[in-house]
Amino acid sequence: MTPNPDIGWQFGQMVGDNRKTIRCKFCGKVITGGITRLKQYIAHVTGNVEICHKAHKEISSMLRKHLQDSKTSRSSMQRKKQIALDSITQNTRVSESGSSGGDDIEDIENRELQKAIKEGRKTRVIEEQMRNRYGQGFSGSSSGLDPADSGPYNQSMINTIAEAGTGIKGPKGRQIGGVYLQEEVDEINGYLNTLKSKWSKYGCTIMCDGWSTHNKHPIINFMIYCDRNMVFHSSVDCTNKAKTVDFILSLLSKIIDEIGEENIVHVVTDSEGANKVAGAKLMIERQHLFWSPCAAHCIDLMLEDIGKTTKVKKCVEKAKQIMSFIYNSDKVVNLMKTFTNDHELLTLGITQFAIEFISIENLVRHSSDLKRMCTSGDWEADNNTSKRRKEAENIASIIMDGRFWKRAHDICAAIEPLVKVLKLVDQDQKPTMSIIYEAMDRAKMEIKDNTRDWQSYWDIIDN
Repeated sequence: MTPNPDIGWQFGQMVGDNRKTIRCKFCGKVITGGITRLKQYIAHVTGNVEICHKAHKEISSMLRKHLQDSKTSRSSMQRKKQIALDSITQNTRVSESGSSGGDDIEDIENRELQKAIKEGRKTRVIEEQMRNRYGQGFSGSSSGLDPADSGPYNQSMINTIAEAGTGIKGPKGRQIGGVYLQEEVDEINGYLNTLKSKWSKYGCTIMCDGWSTHNKHPIINFMIYCDRNMVFHSSVDCTNKAKTVDFILSLLSKIIDEIGEENIVHVVTDSEGANKVAGAKLMIERQHLFWSPCAAHCIDLMLEDIGKTTKVKKCVEKAKQIMSFIYNSDKVVNLMKTFTNDHELLTLGITQFAIEFISIENLVRHSSDLKRMCTSGDWEADNNTSKRRKEAENIASIIMDGRFWKRAHDICAAIEPLVKVLKLVDQDQKPTMSIIYEAMDRAKMEIKDNTRDWQSYWDIIDN
């Protein structure tokens, strides 16, 4: 922790308890005379001190600018004090010329000086706030230092600039990519150290998440959860590597050793076969650890297995045909929105299989609107090409088929309870370990009440 917020303490470390003796972080030389001497040493300000030959040019330039700005700020403060003193002198003359009941000269002087000091402090505070927002705004960008990218701090940066008003000089790109970025890194590291201090007290959970990049490269991410906070630990590129039991087990063991086995109580992975076996072996090797599969992934696999059954698969394929035909034509999309009051049929879901069943639910909700749409004159007019006309007739026959809608309604009645549980366990508001078993039991009972063919769904859930 730095002795005060002066920027110079980022490049020097106090020797002992003497603030006048500081060691340069670049070359290790001990500078006497205080933080200003250190800044002059790094900024290559000749005359009073030597110069540091190991400091980066960008840092030296930045500190020279900082010293010059500080000098200008002090000059401005002196001018404001002089104006205050002149005002005091004028008020004194007025008081001596016969005004009665006025304030004491010393009181007037104190008030004017305090006002000048407050104005100077306010300017420095605004500059510091703007500097912090700049650093957060650009370091939070996903494309380096591209200011056009709107990140999580972009709006707060703009608001702070607006509050600062005119006359405040903005930072340069070198400062944002150098000093400010390093400040953000130090702040994040401080936050991570605060979380790490809780690991030994509360214990933590290792969460393993496998996914693929946009280039189809398989990656495994490892996160650490503790006391309602989750942080990213590491990522492993699994390209050209088979995800065998031994490979998964070696990755988990390495992460556990890095964090400290005594700090870990729980390990979570997805429900793939290799992960299950690796989790079982891990509990044998480290008996105080507990492994469990990811609840969201388990439910997603249930939805996948349900979607593979013959009766559900046929209904899902027909629903996809309807969606594909409508959304492949802007005219038909606009026609559909006319009949559904601008409601979309295709909405995002938590997982791929959840999206399919949510789409079927949207179709069922707007079944009457879709029937009116495909019997309207606009339907024929918007699909009057030879290629679209035949396909439109096929889609219209599916939409007008009562058996399709009955099957779709039964599927929604059976799947909706599982989708609700999936949304419950996938949220980040609160832990769901304590309620997942009850939630699944309630979902099964709701499936039993909603459909006659409940036993087939129960068999998939229980297996």
